[in-house]
Amino acid sequence: MRRSLTLVALFALTSAGTAAAQTDSATTTPTATDFRPGQWGARFGLDGGGPYGIGALYFTSPRKAWFLDANVGLDYQDSEAGGDADQERFALSLGRRWYGTERSKVRSIIGTGISGNYYREGNEGSDPYVVYGGGFYGELGGAVFFTPDLSLGATWRANLFASYQNTTDFTRVTFSAGGIVVEGAFYF
Repeated sequence: MRRSLTLVALFALTSAGTAAAQTDSATTTPTATDFRPGQWGARFGLDGGGPYGIGALYFTSPRKAWFLDANVGLDYQDSEAGGDADQERFALSLGRRWYGTERSKVRSIIGTGISGNYYREGNEGSDPYVVYGGGFYGELGGAVFFTPDLSLGATWRANLFASYQNTTDFTRVTFSAGGIVVEGAFYF
């Protein structure tokens, strides 16, 4: 599923860029303009497993924005045979994004920031399993601007993350790279 979603995002980005590049750039003007300081954006993201999160952008200059992203998941299971189980997930990212100049309705995206998460899984009659952690991330990507107020794109993210697990009293440091998120945004 993740590979299919990645291929669809890359196809959409290249198709839009190719179609826009085939027009005569000397007679057309860009549809998107630079962002205004104080302008807001709302974004949603999808990865191979489904909804990834929602977030907000706050622009401090024509090409720079603060980025806030949240992902919350709750799963409660009540079994008649006993063994009630529950899961809670929460992740938060805060960072800075830089948008490139528009080229045929496409803008590059570069970002960096900090992230943290909390995960708890509990079963009836046993101690809960808890993991929490934090770290740094970097992202690269691009977005197609269909109008100055609407974009669809994809970002690739790398993370350096430290986490603590309560059941084994274990701290782990991990590096991951290659996660792709398809994201849409509205700017107002």
